Amino acid sequence: MNQLEILIDDLYDRSLVYIDICSSCSYYYNRSKYMFSLPIILISSLLSILNSNMLENDMKLINIILNVIIALLVSLSSLFKLGEKQQCFRSSAIKFTELNHNLQMAITLKEKITKEYIKNIIEKYDGIIGGIEFEIPNHIKTRIHNKYKTKRTLPLIINGVEKDPEYRKPIGILNSPEIQ
Repeated sequence: MNQLEILIDDLYDRSLVYIDICSSCSYYYNRSKYMFSLPIILISSLLSILNSNMLENDMKLINIILNVIIALLVSLSSLFKLGEKQQCFRSSAIKFTELNHNLQMAITLKEKITKEYIKNIIEKYDGIIGGIEFEIPNHIKTRIHNKYKTKRTLPLIINGVEKDPEYRKPIGILNSPEIQ
């Protein structure tokens, strides 16, 4: 493989790994968001039921306690910016998927890939990474790193390991190994 083919293969791998990273982060933050939202919904529902069935004097202390719990959960959810993080990673995963498809399409259709095309792809890749405003949780970095190790060229965010030469084929993208 020549240098250009290796660069294309590496860009393909890195974008593929970033799709996995961003999708995993989106799922993680979405699940975390619901972990805060579900108790708020349940406590609010419970509070409504209790307010309709109890006398005012009996409800005053319960009302205060449950409202404080709701306020704390809403504040923590807002502080952690779970919704924003989930949306940022979801959007980035979609952009990396588009980039990955563009690379795959160019290789599959055997289009003439110029240095200008590669420069454009690298700029898009860097732009997507620059748009990720939040840190990737360490447990996700570790899981993704262990999943791909030397089978894919990894992005710098997870130690940037290059693909093992045994996984490089003349048409690397089309012959890349399936990762379990």
